[in-house]
Amino acid sequence: MITVDPETIGQFVGQNDIDGKKIFEGDVFLTFHLPVKVFIKVAWDYAECGWQLKYLNDITYRPLENKGNWKIVGNIHELNDLVDIAKEMIEGESN
Repeated sequence: MITVDPETIGQFVGQNDIDGKKIFEGDVFLTFHLPVKVFIKVAWDYAECGWQLKYLNDITYRPLENKGNWKIVGNIHELNDLVDIAKEMIEGESN
């Protein structure tokens, strides 16, 4: 039997990333909209009554829209792995 931690289950938000992968609550993206690469997450915003893209410190970046140029790189439950991914990307750009 497979055990699933209920805290790691995220709701499908009805959209896909640039690779066609389904986007779920808690997914973390790499965004290409800004001059620098930035990690953002998908979270429900009760005040706005909708899915929002938020920086990892929970400050809202923008509403989640269909026309996004985002690539899923993990989720909020794999943050340590994302730190490693970020370090590899930074090192790759400096070479």
